[in-house]
Amino acid sequence: MLNFSCFLLLSLFIGNITNEKTSLPINVGGENLLQIRGLNADKRAQLIYERLSVVLTENLQSKDVKIKFQNKENTIAVNDVLLLTITDKDAKENKSSKDALTKKIHKILSEKLPEVAPQPQNK
Repeated sequence: MLNFSCFLLLSLFIGNITNEKTSLPINVGGENLLQIRGLNADKRAQLIYERLSVVLTENLQSKDVKIKFQNKENTIAVNDVLLLTITDKDAKENKSSKDALTKKIHKILSEKLPEVAPQPQNK
């Protein structure tokens, strides 16, 4: 029983190391916005994609994508819905400054979200 407990603890420890080193891409319209890493990277990626599905509405325009500053963090919002927060860790992972990464993401989202948003149905 002791060997199994040690194996289980070691497996959990190795799993956490693997997750910490795993980098996940966040893509929109075939463009890479950023890479995220960390123990909760998969949960964060899922949350970003869930928020994307909420903001993708008919008649979405480039001007609907905005950079906001909240709690000393750069954020991207679409029609006042928070999409993601760009952290210092994100900037480091993406070999950029936080402001430069924010501007890159904003540019891509402003171009790509209107392209991938549902189009109004002609009746």
